[in-house]
Amino acid sequence: MHRVDELADVKIPEKTKHIPYKNLIPLQEIIADVCGVGKNSKKVLKQYFELTDKYSEFEILLDLSIEELKKITDNNIAEAIYRVRDGRVNIIPGYDGVYGKIDLQIGREAPKQKTLF
Repeated sequence: MHRVDELADVKIPEKTKHIPYKNLIPLQEIIADVCGVGKNSKKVLKQYFELTDKYSEFEILLDLSIEELKKITDNNIAEAIYRVRDGRVNIIPGYDGVYGKIDLQIGREAPKQKTLF
C-alpha cells in the first residue's frame, strides 16, 4: 500500500501534441466495393492504375478535394473516397481466419426481381 500511495502522488502528464492517426482503406478495395467485383479484377486494376498514374494513392485518399476526384474518376468512386475520409464506412469484422470486409453502400443497385412465373 506504501507503493500505491507513493505512485498516487505522481501527476498524470498532460496530453502531448501529436499528429492524429487516420484510418485508411486501400484505394483498390474502395474501387472494388463500388464496382461490386474482386480487388484483383481487370476493371479495378485498370481504374486503379489510371488514378495512380496521375496522383499517388495517399494524395487521392487524403488530399484531393471531392471536385478534383470527380474530374479524374467516376462520381461513385469519388463519393466512396469521401465517405472513407469521413469515417462513414460499414466495417464487417473478420473472424477465425476469415478477413473482414468493408461496405460503402455506393454505386450498387439492388437487383430487380424477375417474375416468379
